[in-house]
Amino acid sequence: SNGINYVAAYNPVNGTEFWKKSITEKWGADRLIAEGTMLYYLSIQTNRDIIVNGFDLTTRTVKWQRNIGITTSIAYSDMALDGNQLFVRGPNGYLSAINKMTGTVNWTKPAYLAPICANNKVYSYNYDYKIYSLDPATGNVITQFNPNLGVGTTPFVDGTTLYVSSAT
Repeated sequence: SNGINYVAAYNPVNGTEFWKKSITEKWGADRLIAEGTMLYYLSIQTNRDIIVNGFDLTTRTVKWQRNIGITTSIAYSDMALDGNQLFVRGPNGYLSAINKMTGTVNWTKPAYLAPICANNKVYSYNYDYKIYSLDPATGNVITQFNPNLGVGTTPFVDGTTLYVSSAT
């Protein structure tokens, strides 16, 4: 590497580069999600802050940034999109609902693992080993249950079935 990090877009069929933009983040971009005219990614700054970036695909510039905590590894963070919000599980053990156009944090709740969005709900394991479904607009708990599996992995929803596993 030449010490410069990039965000780029390629044709998935033949690998033709559509565009490439250098970015200032020391350790590059991770956990990319794109929707419409926006690309969202996490980056670690020099001081180890994890930043959520809202990157405008039309202008190819960072539209907004939101600090979600300090870490030594980006592995403890993840994101999901639903409606007008980006749901980010930060290294500090919290799930934040962020307005995907402005970067404004709408609510924050404790969360152990990465969020998933399905059936107009946000699902996540919490530190009490329960799976919570939250209202995406408010963060209020809709349902909660303990699958009695111990420490869990990120759940998955397919239609009306919620799949979970243990990771002991």
